[in-house]
Amino acid sequence: MIPEVKPLSAHDIIRIWELGHDIHHIERALLILSASSGSTQNKLASLPVGKRDALLLDIRSKIFGDRMNCFATCPECGDKIQFTLSARSLIVKSPDKPYDIPHELSSDGLSLIFRLPDSTDQLAVLSSDNIETARLLIIKRCLLKVINDGTPIATEDVQENAINLLCSGILELDPGSELLLDVTCASCGNNWQALFDIVTFFWSEISAEARRLLLEVHNLASAYGWSEAEILSMSALRRHYYLEMIG
Repeated sequence: MIPEVKPLSAHDIIRIWELGHDIHHIERALLILSASSGSTQNKLASLPVGKRDALLLDIRSKIFGDRMNCFATCPECGDKIQFTLSARSLIVKSPDKPYDIPHELSSDGLSLIFRLPDSTDQLAVLSSDNIETARLLIIKRCLLKVINDGTPIATEDVQENAINLLCSGILELDPGSELLLDVTCASCGNNWQALFDIVTFFWSEISAEARRLLLEVHNLASAYGWSEAEILSMSALRRHYYLEMIG
């Protein structure tokens, strides 16, 4: 079941930033989701990657609005490109099917039974030597059974056609698991596709917001002697006006 999410409070943002300071960005994603939904991180870790990221996009838009200011580096000429995105436009609707059960896919005598990759799979490959090793480990973890023309095949012995079929099945059932952006360089005209990672993007915003809030706490506490809890419990509007008054 997909949890409901709510905006993060000022206190939540600082707490998440503090707890997530020295952990991997996948763990940060689960930390954010847990604070927003009230669900445990273990439970949230079983969400398919695309559904997890759709929830993060929803939380992000509830806090910072729909507009996202993005940057990319042209792989051809190296120029920095600035562009804006709509957070909600990146929320891809998945087919209305249960995600927490095995799925089956068949083509040309090949039959696969698989599950969708989730955060536990991403965390499991962190120690992999390279991308290809990580890719094969995730395939092995998610591919539950392979039958070719009626003959079972060990998952470690699957050929590229089975891997391609698996990847197409994953993208069909969880299309938000890979968000590719079409980008054009204004300087050289190069066109390419860039992978958008909401976890990294959102965390950079949370880090900046936490530091901004701590500066507000410092200034207001210095001027009025209020505690951090008292200051963070105020609305952003009230903090803004108090800061204006102290100059």
